[in-house]
Amino acid sequence: MERAIRANASAILTANAEDIAEVRAGGASSAFIDRLTLTQARIDAMADGIATVREIPDPIGVVTESWQRTERHDHRARACAAGRGLP
Repeated sequence: MERAIRANASAILTANAEDIAEVRAGGASSAFIDRLTLTQARIDAMADGIATVREIPDPIGVVTESWQRTERHDHRARACAAGRGLP
């Protein structure tokens, strides 16, 4: 996704300019227009954010706790996807 955003930045900016013209003609507030307006810096920040998230290690399966109740019973808590095991 990061690469696609970077590779298509020009097309994204062109489409965004069309959207801005449409909402400006519709009387949108300047605050709304500012929030909607994309710049190269904003596109770069989006791609950088995706790259940052991609670098976060996947916690699924990581042992977060372990304990031994008896000699023969070891217990481990592992990270899992939210909602796993719920009906």
